[in-house]
Amino acid sequence: MIIFLAIILIYRTQKGYSSNFKKTIIGKIIKFINSNLEYYYDRGIEEDIYKESKIFLTKHDRYRSEDLVRGMIGETYSEFSEIETTYESGSNDNKSENIIFKGLFFVADFNKKIKSKTFVLPDLAQK
Repeated sequence: MIIFLAIILIYRTQKGYSSNFKKTIIGKIIKFINSNLEYYYDRGIEEDIYKESKIFLTKHDRYRSEDLVRGMIGETYSEFSEIETTYESGSNDNKSENIIFKGLFFVADFNKKIKSKTFVLPDLAQK
């Protein structure tokens, strides 16, 4: 029982430390890099924006996003955050959670009219 309580206490302490670190340190680093950017540790890219991108067509069961950075980079409005989407497969005791995407998701408004869809993907996506 003591070990169990110690684990809970350690987890809560680390979670609080991480949250305070994000609030105080990361925001200042972002502002130092570019004073036009704002940092929101507890917000992320809206799920609708993720869906509208049509980069990941697999239907997700869980969507999580945090660490939103947004603002002007030069003359371009941009926002990015960490995103994780997953879907469940299997049934009953054999259920598993599968990652669709886990990483940095970047959105930019280039203020140009483009008649086609444009996707910027890493080279490994070609395979």
